[in-house]
Amino acid sequence: MVGKLTSARKKVLLAGGGHAHIVALGKLQARCAESLDITLISPQPRTWYSGALPGAIAGHWPSDAVATNVASLCQTKGVGFRQGTIVHLDADGKSVTLDSGEIEHFDLLSLDVGSVTRPLAVLSGMPNAVNVRPIPEFVERLDQAFGKAVEHGSLDIVLIGAGLAGLEIALALSYRMSNTPGLHERSITIVEGAETILPIGPRALRGALMRALRRAGIAVLTGTQVTGHRDDQISLSTGQSLRPHLVINCTGAAAHAWIAESGLHTTNGFVDVDACLRSVSHPDIWASGDTSHFTRKPVPPAGVFAVRAGSILAANLCSYADGDELTEYDPQTDYLKLVSLGAKRAIAEKFGVAVSLPGLWYLKRRIDFSFLHSHAFPARD
Repeated sequence: MVGKLTSARKKVLLAGGGHAHIVALGKLQARCAESLDITLISPQPRTWYSGALPGAIAGHWPSDAVATNVASLCQTKGVGFRQGTIVHLDADGKSVTLDSGEIEHFDLLSLDVGSVTRPLAVLSGMPNAVNVRPIPEFVERLDQAFGKAVEHGSLDIVLIGAGLAGLEIALALSYRMSNTPGLHERSITIVEGAETILPIGPRALRGALMRALRRAGIAVLTGTQVTGHRDDQISLSTGQSLRPHLVINCTGAAAHAWIAESGLHTTNGFVDVDACLRSVSHPDIWASGDTSHFTRKPVPPAGVFAVRAGSILAANLCSYADGDELTEYDPQTDYLKLVSLGAKRAIAEKFGVAVSLPGLWYLKRRIDFSFLHSHAFPARD
């Protein structure tokens, strides 16, 4: 037994509209409606399904088709929705402070706020630089860049970071560029500090993606750092200078700064959680998805792990409130990676084997939109 919470109804805050919370919403309300008052807090009424973002960037579907209307989902599930951005968490005092200055108290808190793009100091103050996250701002800046490019007939993009997300985005951008009327001059350059693309990825997938980049005409500068900028020009460690219309920072995930300042035990700013997704330092606080660091067996920041954590999270929040035994989350050792290549093609990789077959892109599309339609509503505001 874990010890039953005392009063009749407890206030549960779900911070963030990530994959795990989307899955957990209906299960929580169905099982714990009599014992828990549940409110979800999110900066925007919609959250983005990142797995389908490359398809939106490429132009295969509108960007709002891959956004979940979390506010409407909460209403349908009988869960309260509060729009706001958390700027402070007092783990000991059991409260969060929103950007409006308002303070929300909780009995139980679940964090699924995702991550932000790791900041690059060398890009600070550069007007044509943008981070991949938050996604809505990135998509808006991208649309603006393409709008200006059509007017002038040219678009040159530098993308910093050759991880899986950066490579998918680069290939999607290449496809969109080649299918944008009036765009006569175009280029994409990837800058990666490591000596190879996908530095922590499987060798077979790395080779397949390198071939895809060559076919798309995307330049790749590995073993290269951005050392500074002046106005719209960036300097590289190789001595080169580039003057792109847009610089995209896709160097990886970083935790929200307020998590490290909350009093929670963290690793690199991410919440340390036990096998039941509960904070190792504060038993009334839980975390999942990119927000968490699974101490038993660290997992990569992939949506598949967050989605499968949702059911466990819901069960454990209810069990903890009722004093029942908790369920452990046991993530798989590997998972099927379906990587889009810009055009309607994809690569599949698992257990170190990568294949590119007709129909894989359609399989990826089916999986992505199955999640959107099963757990939420594509936003059509």
